[in-house]
Amino acid sequence: MPTEEIELDSDEEEDRRLLSGEANEELWGKHGCHVLEHPSEKKEVISAVAQDGWALLHADLHFKHDKEIVIAAMEASGSALVFVEEEVRTDPEVVMRACAQDGNALRLADEHHQGDKDIVLAAVTQRGLALRYASALLQDDREVVLAACRQNGRSLRYASDRMRNDQEVVDAAMGDTQEALAYVGPDHKEELETSLTKQWKAEGAHLERRRIGQETIG
Repeated sequence: MPTEEIELDSDEEEDRRLLSGEANEELWGKHGCHVLEHPSEKKEVISAVAQDGWALLHADLHFKHDKEIVIAAMEASGSALVFVEEEVRTDPEVVMRACAQDGNALRLADEHHQGDKDIVLAAVTQRGLALRYASALLQDDREVVLAACRQNGRSLRYASDRMRNDQEVVDAAMGDTQEALAYVGPDHKEELETSLTKQWKAEGAHLERRRIGQETIG
């Protein structure tokens, strides 16, 4: 009697595809798949996470407590901090390594570290917009805000009102991008708008420019 061929529905076909080795590499990458194959072998895990921090996701739980492995992962992908066990995630060296590699890792840090000036400086120097995750106190710190605005002028959006009216900070932000005008405080905004309008008209570009500086700050 001939064997009846079973026709898979679309969901079953997708499940089968996702279970294939090729799909795993597509989803998790070469190094993630390597850890999937050797989740309990420290030498293999540390070699993989040093290339792709997100491979830490597939390691055995006790390796997510292992500071040596965690730091190797952070130096490759700071955002992999999300996979680190809480007791290690509170280690300032781990958080510093993560934020230095990817400033946005600051959002994964606890409030204590979001208020640590050295860690926040590392974060905003790498990615200025990480200023949004800093404590209110550090959003009002000139050194921190200057570092953020020099890296990305739009970081001015997350600075305190006092900093958005600070001449040195405003100059740093505007020096990076004129789009920072949207976030300049009232002490300097009108003067800058007038100056830039004259510049754009002189260049014949005023009709093509966006209405920067008119954006409502959320």
